[in-house]
Amino acid sequence: MLDFRFGIEDWLEFDHPTRHLYICVVFLHQAVQKTPVMAGDDQISNLSGREMALVHHHQACAARLLSEGINAATTARPDQRLLRNIHMFLSSNVQQGAYTPWRSHLNGAHGLLALWGPKACLGEGDFVYFSLMMTNLFGTTTTPSHLIDCNVVSQHRFYLDIIDELKIDFMSSLTPVPRTLVKAVAEINLLRAAAHSGHSSTQSPRLAEILSSLNLFTFAGWVPDTTSQHDALFQISGTPVQGDTRSRSWEMLVDSFRQATDLYLIISMSDIHSDNTSCWFEIRNTAYHALRYAIDWMFEAKLTGGTHHKFITWPMVIAGVEAVYLGDNEHLQSLQSRLLGVSRDLGTLAMRDAAVFLADLWDKSRRQGPNSHLSWDKIFSRSPLFLM
Repeated sequence: MLDFRFGIEDWLEFDHPTRHLYICVVFLHQAVQKTPVMAGDDQISNLSGREMALVHHHQACAARLLSEGINAATTARPDQRLLRNIHMFLSSNVQQGAYTPWRSHLNGAHGLLALWGPKACLGEGDFVYFSLMMTNLFGTTTTPSHLIDCNVVSQHRFYLDIIDELKIDFMSSLTPVPRTLVKAVAEINLLRAAAHSGHSSTQSPRLAEILSSLNLFTFAGWVPDTTSQHDALFQISGTPVQGDTRSRSWEMLVDSFRQATDLYLIISMSDIHSDNTSCWFEIRNTAYHALRYAIDWMFEAKLTGGTHHKFITWPMVIAGVEAVYLGDNEHLQSLQSRLLGVSRDLGTLAMRDAAVFLADLWDKSRRQGPNSHLSWDKIFSRSPLFLM
């Protein structure tokens, strides 16, 4: 059940870093929701004031306490609470925007796991492992290939090793993506890293294998069970949703990630495997239109109580990249408007940053002319993280 409320008894059980970080989350949420318009970079100044002063103060307090905890960590005993606090600091950073130093927090967490043993916190710490994994994998999709170093590759291989051991209901999380698609994203990231390092001997077969696994992914037998088990995602708005609509919304949510993963694979690898461009055209075209349809459907479902549109920032960015490539300004404008709306609704800035990112990408593409081409690495040169 997705219930983020807590009472005074819960508050008293929190340690000091957790209290500071909760205050950061609450006051940033208030600051964002008070901002009437967030159409461009200059609007960030609207977030200055009492709320942001409190955010920065409490974040600094939490950082100091976490630094003390990390310095005191020993190999003797894993500190689950310290790991959870690093994860929460990471979540607070993600709430503040797409360009925060999210990778440094991931590296800090993995440094502790290296100290204690990579699997030392499995079980009790499954949710933290899951959150680190999702942040790392999807953050790496929008990271230039030359920055996917040996540490990131090692972390990806570790995630693939433990993903089936995690006792976590992926679909009840804030990143509701089926394991099959999560694994595919990890494999594509590793493929990009191998291509950059020149280890390309097995790339074409591996690329075909990933495409095949995505094609084999089906909703049959999955959606009916999922819709009955995860109604909590539909109760956030407090509006009842009919069963047929609920099932369809799950299908659209998952299909948005499925089609976005297809596009990520094809677009990011097209510069390396240009000989396959013609045979990929149909897959790419089909994926884009299916993704566009799924996004439109979920935002229309919002009018009758649907909430899945809140969880698709990453697919929306991928759709926006392809819209720029195709010159589909109508869909791009729709994506930007919707991202700004979700940013206000949720009190988080990553979606606003995504809207600005897509607007800038459109302008850059138009300046370079109709025959220009921006590689995936150039598009995401600043390593943003577009995740719920």
